[in-house]
Amino acid sequence: MNSKLRTIWWSLPLAVLVLTCLLVMGPRVRGITLDTLYLSGAATAIAMLPGVLAAVVLTKTNCPARRWMLAAFAVMLFIPLFVHAGGWMGALGVGGWLVAVSPSGESHAWMDGWTGAIWIHAMAAVPWIVCITSAALLRVPAELEETALLAMPARRVLATVTLRAALPGIAIAAVWTAVSIAAEMTVTDFFQIRTFAEEVYITAAAGGFPTDKLSPGDNLLVDQASWAWARYAGLVTGVVLLAGTMLWVLVPVVSSLATHADSTAEHRWQWRPARGRWQLFFVPLGVLLLVAALPIAALVYKAGLGALETDGGWQRAWQLSKLLAELLGAMGHHWRELLQTLGLGAAVATTATLVGCLLGWHLRTSRRTPWVVLVVFAFAMSVPGPILGIMTIKLLNHPLDSPLAWLTRAYDRTLLAPWLVQTIRFAPVASLIMAAGFATVPRLLIDAARTDGARWFARFWRIGVLQVLPQVLSTWLATFALSAGELSASVLVMPPGPPTLTIRLFGLLHYGVEDRVSAMSLVLLAAVALVAAVAVWLIGRGRRGADGRV
Repeated sequence: MNSKLRTIWWSLPLAVLVLTCLLVMGPRVRGITLDTLYLSGAATAIAMLPGVLAAVVLTKTNCPARRWMLAAFAVMLFIPLFVHAGGWMGALGVGGWLVAVSPSGESHAWMDGWTGAIWIHAMAAVPWIVCITSAALLRVPAELEETALLAMPARRVLATVTLRAALPGIAIAAVWTAVSIAAEMTVTDFFQIRTFAEEVYITAAAGGFPTDKLSPGDNLLVDQASWAWARYAGLVTGVVLLAGTMLWVLVPVVSSLATHADSTAEHRWQWRPARGRWQLFFVPLGVLLLVAALPIAALVYKAGLGALETDGGWQRAWQLSKLLAELLGAMGHHWRELLQTLGLGAAVATTATLVGCLLGWHLRTSRRTPWVVLVVFAFAMSVPGPILGIMTIKLLNHPLDSPLAWLTRAYDRTLLAPWLVQTIRFAPVASLIMAAGFATVPRLLIDAARTDGARWFARFWRIGVLQVLPQVLSTWLATFALSAGELSASVLVMPPGPPTLTIRLFGLLHYGVEDRVSAMSLVLLAAVALVAAVAVWLIGRGRRGADGRV
């Protein structure tokens, strides 16, 4: 069964799952879920065109500096969502840099309500679409494109052959993006929009738990008097919907890793126009500037904005000295939060990388679809962060007279809870990265070691890990960067004491994007981008070494 038919086959049960979940949900959760679908669908639709267009130019043409720009998009995958939000609100939000103020003192903010939430999510999703679509385009058989060149020009080959062959991968990019948006509550919390994840977060932060209590006639399939779990029907069905959609993405992704594991060095076709090569350069550059330039410029402007004394009195003006002072002050004033972030990130990255190596090797060597692993991955990657936080609280928080009271002490006095929720969230990501790294190890080498009597650990360590050490280090750095920016799960379970820099910044952003908040955002952005850049460089270096080309 080819990839297109496989995608259609998986779409049918997914559609049935969506309709069933919407039917089972109570009216309140159904409305919140529909709002969530609207947010994720609208943001994904806006992000698809620039993302796919940039991916086509970067992977299927000889555009100048394409590797550098593709690496830049890959680095942007690790930028925390609330940093995107802070940048766009600093530019076009209330009191933003580019918001005009009328003589009466009124201003019209563009980043507000549904418009702001959809736009910020869309811009943050563009790098994901670029990277996933690029991977799909690189998997298109060159023979198919070169045969089509005999009957049509290169432009038509791109439009009618290459894109059509990559449609399953583009669909995966769209669904992945939509599920990721549906599981987030960062942006919706700023704009007070009630989505599924936001509802769970607000209810949990207030000390309650979403129950969606039912009354007769509210639910067609569940009788509250007969089923004790009816109080949580809306919550459970929402989680199942997200997890089922994520599973729809993971199965073809893992199957693709297994299918193309030993074909990474195959020839790939590119369109090389005789003229207009530099015009193509401005397509991905424009997308990159759209996504990153304006919000970063807004943060720089806000951080350097201060009072300057002139002959006419005091007035607000931008100063480089003010910017530098705020950047140094952000690191000096929040060193406790920075140390907390570094310690938690190192612990999460180490654990997630170890788990990722083990499960990634299992994904590489398994001859059957590892359904149990994929189902666990689907739930871990798609369940909204606040739900993971709630589950962790129920797991670790016990009365003092309970035999498990020692877990309560660990929950209150250590970073056990945030370490646990972040490890659950990022271990699947680490496993997929390592599975892609292990895919460069020839299966013939693995089978030869098994034939020679090498035990499982010897094959795992010598044939696997030692062959892809750059990927192991890049996985550690990638999960460290993700941990440094994680918010939705950790915000509910942080113990008393200094929070992480992410949580501190998230709280301050609710009071406006001013100089200190902007400086903190820039510091965190620079740190995460640096770590992510090293991780992307290591992945690229390992891949080029495996392919035997520079």
